[in-house]
Amino acid sequence: MNLKNTLLTAAFGLIMSALAVQTAHAQVAPTQAAKSANIQILALPYVITAPGYYVLAHDLTLPSPGVAISLFRSINGAVVVDLRGFTTNGQGDGYAGIVSGYNPGLANSPITIKNGTLKNFGVGVPVGEQTKITIAKIVFDAPSPPLDIYSTTNVAFQSVNNSTIVNCTFNGGLFGIVDYGSSGGNSYNNNTFVKVLTPSYVEQSVLGTLTLKSCQFSPPPSN
Repeated sequence: MNLKNTLLTAAFGLIMSALAVQTAHAQVAPTQAAKSANIQILALPYVITAPGYYVLAHDLTLPSPGVAISLFRSINGAVVVDLRGFTTNGQGDGYAGIVSGYNPGLANSPITIKNGTLKNFGVGVPVGEQTKITIAKIVFDAPSPPLDIYSTTNVAFQSVNNSTIVNCTFNGGLFGIVDYGSSGGNSYNNNTFVKVLTPSYVEQSVLGTLTLKSCQFSPPPSN
C-alpha cells in the first residue's frame, strides 16, 4: 500500500472535486460576519467567507457527499469554528468534515476548530497551504464499521506550518494525523489514538521541527 497515494486519493482529491458541487447549495456565511458575535451554523454544507466566531446550533448531518464546513476563500482575519459540544455527521466515504486552506488569501489567517465531534467522515479535517491553525478538543469518530479503512483519514495536513493539534481523540480509521510538505513548527500534544491503524504519518518532505508529546496510543485493529 502506498500511503501517500492513499492520502491523495482519499483526502485532497475528494475535497477539490466536492467543492464545485457543494458551493452552489451551501449556506453561505454573512459577509459582515466579523461584526457579529456567535454566527450560528444552522445547516450543512456551510461556507465561511469572513472572519468571525462560528458556532454549531445543534447536531448537524451533511446530507450528500461533499464538504460539511469549508474555508476556501480569502479571509482577512481570525476564524473560530466552535462545535459547542455538538456532533457534525458525515456518511462515510465521499464526505469531508471541516476543510481549510488551498487559497493564498487564507494562508495567514489564524483558524481554530474546537469543542465537538466529527463523526463518519472519510476525511475529518483536511488543511492545505496554511499556517496558524489550531484543532482542539475534537473527537474524531471514523466510520464504524468503516466502509473502507484505507480511505479514512482524520486530520490531513498538506504544507501546513506553525499549527497545533491538542487534546483531541482519534477513534479508528487508517490515519490519525498525516503531515506532509510542511516546513516546520507543528505540534501534536495530549492527543489520544484509539485503534487507529496509523496514528501519525509524517512524510520525509517535512522540514524543520515537529513536536509530538504526551500522547496516548491503544493497539490498532487486530484484523
